[in-house]
Amino acid sequence: MKIKSRFISIAILLIALTSCKEDNTAPASKRTADVYVAGFTTAGNNITVATYWKNGIANTLGNTKANSMLNSIVIQNTDVFVAGTYTAANGKKVAAYWKNNQITKLSDSTADCSANSIFISGSDVYVAGSLNGIASYWKNGTVTQLPDYVLESVANSIIVQDNNIFLVGNLTNAFGLVFAAFWENDQVSVLPPTDVAGSTANAIALDNNNAINIAGGSDGMVANGVNNVLSATYWSNGGSKTLGDKKSYSNATGIVVNGSEVYVSGNITAPNGASAAVYWNNGVENFLTSGASYSDAYGVILDGNDVYITGDNLGGHATYWKNGVAVKLSNTVSSGHGIAVVKL
Repeated sequence: MKIKSRFISIAILLIALTSCKEDNTAPASKRTADVYVAGFTTAGNNITVATYWKNGIANTLGNTKANSMLNSIVIQNTDVFVAGTYTAANGKKVAAYWKNNQITKLSDSTADCSANSIFISGSDVYVAGSLNGIASYWKNGTVTQLPDYVLESVANSIIVQDNNIFLVGNLTNAFGLVFAAFWENDQVSVLPPTDVAGSTANAIALDNNNAINIAGGSDGMVANGVNNVLSATYWSNGGSKTLGDKKSYSNATGIVVNGSEVYVSGNITAPNGASAAVYWNNGVENFLTSGASYSDAYGVILDGNDVYITGDNLGGHATYWKNGVAVKLSNTVSSGHGIAVVKL
């Protein structure tokens, strides 16, 4: 299938409803859903520790001896799957996933690797990332390195539908320019337009019609030798739509579609130079914070009319927002990179 025919709308709709108090907990009689966020906390020695939160309660998977972090989380029945990395004794990053806190190593420590996205299809566990600088995915621990034809590459997000495997990520050429890429059943394409100074693809999902949408960023057209700054972008129906203003740096990190409603999470550089967490609803920009808050948003999901976004806030504290209202998860330097909501 040609890539142009695949870029239509997408969504992974997770049905949930949550009610939280300021201390991130709620009485069992009122809570109707569990909210999971995957990311990291920071120990007193400045080591990042792989952590996920369930209803505000932290579960640490890493230790305080070596850096580790989580990038993605999914829930299947009562099983919790998270994907991320930890640093081996020789300083190399090891790709891994955890099922109910039990680790499965996807790489050894001979080269730096990453695990950026996890997807469950039946009994199969898929993880996307990179192996020694090459975009890769693992199916039940067996790796497939993806074609790239460039200097290096990485897969940032993966979905599987009817035995078709779709991934998005980045290709870096010999000149150091980065371009957004799409893989369908191991065949690679560069996302349009190709006459740009650079682009990135960060998230992919499917809607009820199994159509595809992709979120990332693009520098826009090259004009008179001057390149535009990276602007948040999403791809649909063979084309692209710019969400940023092309004047301030912005990047789209997650996307979900429900009917005609398109939600994209991301970050934009505020006038004071700080990164500000935002989301776009049908192209309309909504700031999740105000002032010099130094915040970031890394993913978005929907529950009916409720919008959940995860990231960090107030100078680096793991947070999720429900309909724009922040729920703080940690008092240490921390961040939430993936989110899942499960109805009770």
